[in-house]
Amino acid sequence: MTTPTLAGIGHDLDALYAAIEEQQGEITPEQEASLDALLGAEADKVDAYAWRIKQATVDADALAAQIASIETDVLAVLAAKRRARVAVADRLKARALGYMEERGETALKGATWTLAIQRNGTRALEVTEEDPEKWPPELVRVTTAIDRAAVHRTLRESGAETVESVESEERTVLARLAPAGTHLRVR
Repeated sequence: MTTPTLAGIGHDLDALYAAIEEQQGEITPEQEASLDALLGAEADKVDAYAWRIKQATVDADALAAQIASIETDVLAVLAAKRRARVAVADRLKARALGYMEERGETALKGATWTLAIQRNGTRALEVTEEDPEKWPPELVRVTTAIDRAAVHRTLRESGAETVESVESEERTVLARLAPAGTHLRVR
């Protein structure tokens, strides 16, 4: 038995809504039954996604605890298993997030779980110049590496979007704050 995908359910809902709109909002009993079935299937699929994400995350966390307590060749095997579970959770999150963004949804409710798009708390730092000689000294570590934490903190505290080179003749953007991304939260 093949169950429909979340995207397939969404496409079927779009088609049904379009048909109802063509009828000036008049809903036939068959359409109402289809709408109820599709919305129920969507809620069931949301719960299935959330359960798998939660389960994969719990498994990954449990494996992380095992990895920390074992100092043998088993570490490599457990680390690979953990990476696989994290990849499962990440892949499901990406698929659900893509589905929700495609449909313009910020939250989807299942009977048990809710999937919600949440803005990331911190904006990612995109360093566009890796030459530490071009950076202001307070944003460079003594090891002559760029102190990304200091750059991030300085940009956040100053309200600036970019860091420019210290060269007086030619100003070059060394780093900029990337737009805040999104991630999927299971509540």
